[in-house]
Amino acid sequence: MAFDKGVTSFAKLQPRMQVQHPSKELRAKVSVWFYAFDLLNAETYDTRQLPLRYRKHLLQSTIEFKDRLRFTEHREMEGEAYYREACKQGWEGIIAKNGDSAYVSARSRDWLKFKCVNESLAVTRILKGVVRISAPCWWAIMSAGN
Repeated sequence: MAFDKGVTSFAKLQPRMQVQHPSKELRAKVSVWFYAFDLLNAETYDTRQLPLRYRKHLLQSTIEFKDRLRFTEHREMEGEAYYREACKQGWEGIIAKNGDSAYVSARSRDWLKFKCVNESLAVTRILKGVVRISAPCWWAIMSAGN
């Protein structure tokens, strides 16, 4: 990720994309961070069938997060308040994930995206129960695609 005034910026990241060996000047001009949020394989073990909360625990205990390698934190409560705060901060939105779900490489009700572009619609859907999530959710930031 690259940031512009504290908000993730896809536009700012673009000059670094696909550059395997950035020059010192490019690294200074466009600082980037890598945020890890899931672990699909641990050595030779396929972890995709494990619950997300356990995969995140494995991720955090397997990798030493420092410098520009960051662990993506999660929240299990107050998702609606977090969503409203994300929109106020200018984020694109948030992602809600079912902490008990296995990894699926397709769209799923266990992994929902709530964009700030149409804030009232997303909140209405949550409040009226159109989108129901039976297990506890984990809320994470979603990059702002400037």
